[in-house]
Amino acid sequence: MRVAVVGCVHGEVDSLYAAIRELERRQSTKVDLVICPGDFQAVRNQSDLACMACPPKYRGMGSFWKYYNGSAFAHVPTIFVGGNHEASYHLQQLPLGGLVAPNMYFLGNAGVVNFGGLRIAGISGVYTEKDYEKPRFERPPYPKNEIKSVYHTRKEDVKRLLRLRRPVDIVVSHDWPRGIWRHGDLPRLLSAKPFLRSEIANNTLGNPGTAELLSTLQPSFWFAAHMHVKFAAIVEHLLGKRTKFLALDKIVPRRDFVQLLDIPVQPHQSSAFGTEPSIDSGGKRIDLDLEWLSVLHTEQIDPQRNTPVTTEEMERTSVAMQNDKLEMCVHMVSDFKQVASVYKPGDKPEPPPSELEFHPHTLGMMVPLGIKANPPTSAEEQDPMSDMDHSSRNAKELVDIGAE
Repeated sequence: MRVAVVGCVHGEVDSLYAAIRELERRQSTKVDLVICPGDFQAVRNQSDLACMACPPKYRGMGSFWKYYNGSAFAHVPTIFVGGNHEASYHLQQLPLGGLVAPNMYFLGNAGVVNFGGLRIAGISGVYTEKDYEKPRFERPPYPKNEIKSVYHTRKEDVKRLLRLRRPVDIVVSHDWPRGIWRHGDLPRLLSAKPFLRSEIANNTLGNPGTAELLSTLQPSFWFAAHMHVKFAAIVEHLLGKRTKFLALDKIVPRRDFVQLLDIPVQPHQSSAFGTEPSIDSGGKRIDLDLEWLSVLHTEQIDPQRNTPVTTEEMERTSVAMQNDKLEMCVHMVSDFKQVASVYKPGDKPEPPPSELEFHPHTLGMMVPLGIKANPPTSAEEQDPMSDMDHSSRNAKELVDIGAE
């Protein structure tokens, strides 16, 4: 599989696909899949823009809205997770994942899919200790603290992914697994980002939850972003397994924001059901992952359970879903449905929505999985101290392709 990994897009979706086309032209190749580890910024309209966690002067519509309204199209299937600068309301409508535009798939708060034989897991957000063990309570119009806590990684999502036992090829996250810097070129990293020195010395750089995922799942590849720097590492596990880690820069001229990789494909026989090709790339398609769906389903029966699902439980999950409007679940990845207003250049600023309404695809997933379709209804008291994000303003005026 020829996979293009990119760094933070920050809403510059036109620039992303222009760079991919140029890469394909220069190397006389065709990219099968694009993976973005967060800060994608799927902003549909001015109301979405008001839900993004960054100073108002740095908020920009970007170009995703063209792909949402159909005036532009992603020529390569794209899978992404959420970062800390996102259209939070849009992504909160899709906690279990789903299409944000034709050919663009969001993995949800956490999720697993199969694409052309590659098994891809992802987890959204960034780590902040004060919110890690809290349930998700945020809802629009997002008071000052909730507009940040809405994108914080939660332990419950890490625990769900830890229940996976079948091999995972790729894990995608926004921030880095804690301690990953030990496995790469640290002097080069500190030369590029000297402000990281204190966090490295204190061992607070990165996410301890995803570090546990790394050591447990031991995927072949792990892709991240967030720090706006290219950093590669190789993690050696027991029994000879290894994980190749790669983080990339944001999309700006003459920076390392895209990497083309040829990844071996080993079908895992864990796709959910036989759907028609939808997110298509030369016959390859995205499929829901049966083991992941079984994790979600069995969790509703036993919320405290931490053990892997059995083959028998996966079979029961499959039967249960087939008996309960399975096509609604399958359409999560096959049918894009536009549910928000369409942006028009010149539109005036709008406030955030006043309440959370799940996307119809989310409701279609919740019913067969037995998940209660109740958005969060109460906010907890928040720490008045704001969290620190290693990020900067949106990239503008891309004039050249990034490093290959």
